[in-house]
Amino acid sequence: MRYVIPGFICLVFLCVLPSAAQSQQIGVENAFPNLSVPFIQPLDLQDPYDGTDRLFVATKRGQIHVFENDSLVTSHSVFLDLRDRVYNQYAAGFQGFAFHPDYENNGYFYVCYNIPDTLIVSRFSVKPANPDSADIDSELILLAMPKSNYYHNGAALVFDDDGYLFISLGEDGIISNAQDRTTLYGSLIRIDVDTTTAGKNYGIPPDNPYVGNGSGYLEEIYAYGFRNPWRFSIDPVTKRIWLGDVGLDNREEVDLVSPGRNYGWPNLEGTYCFSPPVCDTTGYGFKEPLWEYTHSLGNVIIGGHVYRGSRLPGLVGKYICCDMGSGRMWFIDYDGVNPVWTYNFLNFPNVVSFGVDKDNELYMCNFDGHIYRFTGDWPWPVGARPALTEGSMGQNFPNPFNPQTTIEYSVPTPADVVIRVYDVGGRLVRLLVKQAVGAGQHTAHWDGTNDQGFRQASGVYFYSLDVDGRTLESRRMVLLK
Repeated sequence: MRYVIPGFICLVFLCVLPSAAQSQQIGVENAFPNLSVPFIQPLDLQDPYDGTDRLFVATKRGQIHVFENDSLVTSHSVFLDLRDRVYNQYAAGFQGFAFHPDYENNGYFYVCYNIPDTLIVSRFSVKPANPDSADIDSELILLAMPKSNYYHNGAALVFDDDGYLFISLGEDGIISNAQDRTTLYGSLIRIDVDTTTAGKNYGIPPDNPYVGNGSGYLEEIYAYGFRNPWRFSIDPVTKRIWLGDVGLDNREEVDLVSPGRNYGWPNLEGTYCFSPPVCDTTGYGFKEPLWEYTHSLGNVIIGGHVYRGSRLPGLVGKYICCDMGSGRMWFIDYDGVNPVWTYNFLNFPNVVSFGVDKDNELYMCNFDGHIYRFTGDWPWPVGARPALTEGSMGQNFPNPFNPQTTIEYSVPTPADVVIRVYDVGGRLVRLLVKQAVGAGQHTAHWDGTNDQGFRQASGVYFYSLDVDGRTLESRRMVLLK
């Protein structure tokens, strides 16, 4: 089944493309439409890079399935079945897996799953006589971490070029864990699965940031201050670590992870002061997210990958991510020099994870049971950013105001404009403008009511200007009564 988003929906989601390129518009299709039985809640896809051209898909209830990487494939088989061990309730279940970089020779792969009250990270081996079947009795547990609840597991597994295993860990629903470097929760950790040390079934990479510290910080920790880093990836070209951290009340964020840095939770949710209401980050080691969005656009960030395949040349070098709840799908264009540029190019809900094959082609695991891929292409030349409409917005007047205020804004060319009003908690109060406007000066008026027509309490509010899908600026205003 193939899905192409109609033009009117693209307009709604601010993903309007130049008219000459509409035929190239990106859509999605079932990558393996002939598979006889859908997967039950697929949540991770991996390629073993062993020369066999197979893909492996894990499901939440505890199975890993294997099948040929062929769009005409008709069947898949069970590679590993942990359903009798996995606790599959709420957000618990099977969480993620990864193949050892030398899987072709050693047959090792690594999994993360929940049992009652515990998060397990362990190693299994493939059966030597059957490459499509794992040895269920070969499990070697690396980590067994007691959990207070079944939420905020994180638990993506990714190997880097040095052969070290990164594991993302949520804060277990205890927000203080994220700033506590004496626990692994709320951190991105990095371990050496090819050595052992101090009675552990793994070693500590010598360049981890807290190796040899005298403060009691756990040496596995690579970075900390995360809430629920469900999915992350390493760009094979730039080696940047891209991580999506799921927020709580206000913001979803994409982080570029650096060793030893603090990513803020729970003091900060993105750049929003979560606790306390006013944040002093002096000497805090805080690293701001590369990009964030408010819950007016979605509430479950799904971290993705920088696209390095060949099917979609217009997307090469762009980071693809989405929001599972709203279905909004973005690319982020960032080269480390120019400003971050984002574009909402598609709407496709229930994507829970991304994966890549040996050719760096990108796939999406959807909770409807299927694996999808993109069709079409981004319509601008490879490596080019389209010329974007600029715009500006003035300070509202009067300010403070009662009962009404005026906001002036301008665009130099025809554009799609959105002006939103938020409260100090970042919650959307009023969608003030959402329309196509002509070039020139325009005005909008706010009477202090929300989208349901109810008068708002006096206090500080913020308003933002989006032009052609890009947030250009925001300003502060005060409502009096």
